[in-house]
Amino acid sequence: IHPLTALDIEEASIKGNAEVDEVVVGPQGLDLRARVHRFWERVRLIAGDQLSIARLRALEAIRAGQEAGYGGFGWGVWIPGLFHAKMADVQGFFTTHFGKPSSSIQDPGSLHFHNTLLERLPITITSLPNFQTCRSLIFVSLYARVLHCLLKVSGKATLAEYADSVGSWDQLYHDVERIYITYTDASVVAELRSKRELLGKEEGDMVFENAILFLRDALITREFTDAVRAGDSGRVILVLKIWALSFRGNGRTKYAYEMLHLIHNLENVWPQPVRDAVLNNWLISTNGRSFLEVDLMQEHLNYWIKVFYKAHGSNMSWRWLAMITPCVNALRELARTMNDALGYDQGSKHTSVDPVNDIHCIMESLDDRGTYDLTLGRVLEDDQEVADATSVGLHNTITGTSCPLNEFNSACSRLQRRRRMIPV
Repeated sequence: IHPLTALDIEEASIKGNAEVDEVVVGPQGLDLRARVHRFWERVRLIAGDQLSIARLRALEAIRAGQEAGYGGFGWGVWIPGLFHAKMADVQGFFTTHFGKPSSSIQDPGSLHFHNTLLERLPITITSLPNFQTCRSLIFVSLYARVLHCLLKVSGKATLAEYADSVGSWDQLYHDVERIYITYTDASVVAELRSKRELLGKEEGDMVFENAILFLRDALITREFTDAVRAGDSGRVILVLKIWALSFRGNGRTKYAYEMLHLIHNLENVWPQPVRDAVLNNWLISTNGRSFLEVDLMQEHLNYWIKVFYKAHGSNMSWRWLAMITPCVNALRELARTMNDALGYDQGSKHTSVDPVNDIHCIMESLDDRGTYDLTLGRVLEDDQEVADATSVGLHNTITGTSCPLNEFNSACSRLQRRRRMIPV
């Protein structure tokens, strides 16, 4: 990882992003203009957050057929940041499953109910806390639900009793498979809601329906996290295909559009060598063990540059930032070496909070309130019916004459036509 010099360029525009790349290929950056003949004929991978990638893609569309060579930006392979997509998923998850705090009868499976149950700081859906806090609440609730459902499918009273009864991996796999079939099937939700709509409130069970959708969506979020840590691009792509629909369903339309672009490019546009280059570089391992998203690595560098090593007070200047930025990794390694030599380093991680008590607390609540027991006629006030974001997203993507899928196909066809034009 080799950080380039910090630049005094405003990136909050299409023009600003173009200016940044011009510096990157110039003497202050990779110096491609001097070192590589006709360097724009070589593919270059650029990864970043959704907004930066959208601006670069817009620049490519604007200049297609108008400019050739480097200025046409047809050489770019744009890789949307997976970490920013993961944050969008968590935000969308809260939008869907947070519940309604103002309701007199709370959904016992909602995130708001569990956050209150665990006596954590109050959460406002319009001003969410940091990403780690939000994801922690989702995962603690997920673990409790999985263990609660494990006891239900096995017929055991406690986890200790179940642990004593498990004699083989096949038995555990069979029980987990029963959880998946019984408590994550969205078609069951659709059937119950259809009956309630046709026959009245005596049919269906809002609490059970919401709980099924929560477990399914949370497992997808957990799967993406595990896939990234393992560096498994195949599993990542499978989740991104689901997110292309669920982002549309929970209001993250810009990220839904990015997922469409990425999937289309992976399957239909990029040749095999380019596809392999993308899949081998959008996840990186900086320690030789677990992987992380390349845009998360960029955010880490931003922290060390903008917060830790920047000058403070009257000494703060772009000249200082330009000098210190390429040296960030060397300075961090020097700090580690000095700490090791002096015995001062006390570790870089806080002790993880033990979630056992929180998990047991939620498990007891799920059992007491029968969250995963089908009770016909159980309804919630204020229309707390959780939307099936994936199904809603699919419907919104393909329905109507001006649906997003048609607009996407039209944009791709328009870009193809302009690419065939020879610039004057």
